[in-house]
Amino acid sequence: MMRRLPVQFWREGALYWACYTSEGEPPVRVHWPGLNDDESIDAIEGAHWDRYAINNNNREEVAVYLRVLWQLVRGREVLGAAVYYAADARAALDQSGSAVAWQYETDSEGPAGYVSRKGFMPARSSVQIRPKPTLEQKWIKDKSLLFRIHDLRDVSALLRSTLGDAAGEIYLIGTTEYRALGVIDRLRGETCPELEEVLQEDDIFVDLGIGVDLGYNDYFLVASKAPVEPVLIPIIEGAEAAILAYEGLVTQFTSPEVVLTLFADLAGE
Repeated sequence: MMRRLPVQFWREGALYWACYTSEGEPPVRVHWPGLNDDESIDAIEGAHWDRYAINNNNREEVAVYLRVLWQLVRGREVLGAAVYYAADARAALDQSGSAVAWQYETDSEGPAGYVSRKGFMPARSSVQIRPKPTLEQKWIKDKSLLFRIHDLRDVSALLRSTLGDAAGEIYLIGTTEYRALGVIDRLRGETCPELEEVLQEDDIFVDLGIGVDLGYNDYFLVASKAPVEPVLIPIIEGAEAAILAYEGLVTQFTSPEVVLTLFADLAGE
């Protein structure tokens, strides 16, 4: 069987890493035609977008990525950030968030399969130029916000807040309630943090990028001080089985109501 989510594993310093990148073709190859039909979309009142960040550009594969991310971090205290879009994420999640000075960034613009880790960089957030930005917008332009992520719907909301750009990026840190405070403090510090300093014991870091425009790749990165492969492989196998099941069921005749159930199965809900 052709792998739909081929993942590379390696160790670098104190961290175990895994990386998936799209290589010119998304992992879901059979799509619901209703994503291009206004009547079908109206029938489900935008639930495909609100629940799973699926639209007619970034399609069912997004539900698969959300599935992988959430299964990696669920059961932990989860902090999440929307790279460059802190204010949009705050509105989408209806949380104030914790302001920090550093955010993790990648670069996924390039040939199929390309993704480069830039690491923690000085935080920046998108702010309007016209009309004149408010004091609040000026305050947030050189900050990022870390939010408490409680479920898959929160992960979807975080991602949706970034998809108005050429590419969207979010990251999650799965830790404990006690250590979450330490993560926030470290990302508020004056010196640039290293990821291996931020993560403790069995914490886990996941970064997801979605290529909206041509020339950008989808990817997810996973890092932990504990081996990643034993945790990620069963999740990948479950996701690939869900993809094949979806492709065997969805057709041009699938009703909008039924397809929402299929999307939920893809996302592991």
